Amino acid sequence: MFIYLFIYFKKKVDDSQKVGEGGGIDSENIEVLYLPIEELREFLFDETKVKSAGLLFAMTWFLHKYGGEYLGNEEGNKNKN
Repeated sequence: MFIYLFIYFKKKVDDSQKVGEGGGIDSENIEVLYLPIEELREFLFDETKVKSAGLLFAMTWFLHKYGGEYLGNEEGNKNKN
């Protein structure tokens, strides 16, 4: 049996919180992307951009759970529980 656990943190950030260039430790190569919420769905379905299954899962969940809150409609707010 396989059990998958995803932990997802949601936080609004801006450039004033930036403390340095890059990200990760040792040999990690973490790229920070600025993506407006309005472009998230298009990004998820863009096959020219490589995305991990975990990222796809988390962002799809985010849109389902909070999309209406951020995009100004009630669809994303129906399933707040």
